[in-house]
Amino acid sequence: RMVMDMIGERVGQLCAAAAVALRRLSFDEGLTPALVARLVDELGGSAPAVIVAAGGGRSIDAGKALADH
Repeated sequence: RMVMDMIGERVGQLCAAAAVALRRLSFDEGLTPALVARLVDELGGSAPAVIVAAGGGRSIDAGKALADH
């Protein structure tokens, strides 16, 4: 959430300018299969064309897990 506070507005502006739909997912717990399943559920069955993961290792790992899912 701290990273989104720093860059979220700018990322939102860039996506809007490029007519790209933006979906923000956040979490506070460690990366587990259950967390990945929850994040996938939050996507509502649509596979994103692009995943941007920002922050520390857990965020990057979650982005990679979503991309691999």
